[in-house]
This record gives sequence, structure tokens and C-alpha cells, in this order.
Amino acid sequence: MTIHERAFKIKFLAKYLLDRKKKYYEISTHTGATKRDSWIDIDGGIITTFGISSQARQNLSDLPWHVEGKQVRLFRKGTFTGQHISGAKTRKSDTHPFKKYFEVLEIGESLTTEKRTITNEDITEFANLTGDHFYAHADDESTKMSMFGERVAHGYLVL
Repeated sequence: MTIHERAFKIKFLAKYLLDRKKKYYEISTHTGATKRDSWIDIDGGIITTFGISSQARQNLSDLPWHVEGKQVRLFRKGTFTGQHISGAKTRKSDTHPFKKYFEVLEIGESLTTEKRTITNEDITEFANLTGDHFYAHADDESTKMSMFGERVAHGYLVL
């Protein structure tokens, strides 16, 4: 599903909520809240939902993902390239995640490491560590005849 298709689904959700907002106000009175108390939650939530849909359709591409930055070569012969696709917002942390307890980790924490070239030795070590000895990672002869032409690093190794 593209971003615009998702945005239209959000718009239809907002319309659905809008058509039923009177019922939400009735339910809200059972908590002791007045219409004025509930306005920010009910009307405000519906207005925000319409706004999110509109902003996504105006400011994002009509693709299933949002692409950032330029394409970069990941493979010497240019057979593989990479490009950042937006996910969750990230936050830098001064403490390495491996030094934190699980309970204090936060969604979006990131760690930027120095750039380095992945070698055949790295690929072999990673294959031994994970048990992933798929031919594209481990068999020089087979990969010569494949579309890769040479060994390929594991996806998780290059993250």
C-alpha cells in the first residue's frame, strides 16, 4: 500500500469518527466530563486525524515507503546499491546500547559507528557466528556463476 493510500484510509477513519462524534460525547458524560472538557479529545483528535492524512498526501511521495538521501553503492561492481528508507525517528544516546539495561532502552535510540569496508574474512566470521552459510556468502565458485559475481555480505552484517 502506498503512503497516499494509507493517508486516504486515515482520512476515511477521521470521517467515520466525525460521523459518530455525538455518540463519543454521550459516552464521555459517563465519566463526569462536560462537552467542553471532552472537546479537546474528541474534536481535537478527529481534526488531528484529518491533518495527518492531509499532510501525508501533500508532503510525501505516493510510494509504499519514504526515501531519503541519494543512492550509494554497496558492492564494488555496483551490482548492489542502498538508499535510506525512513523508519522510526532516531535519537542519539551518549551511552552505548549494550551498556544499558533493557528497561531503559527507548524506541528509536541509535548508534552510529565508524565506516569500514566489509572483507571476505568478515563475511566468513559472520557466517560461522550465525550458521548462515548460504552459497552467496560462503561459496566463491558458485557465486562466480551467479548474478553477484562474487561473495555477498549478509544483510545484518552491513546494518
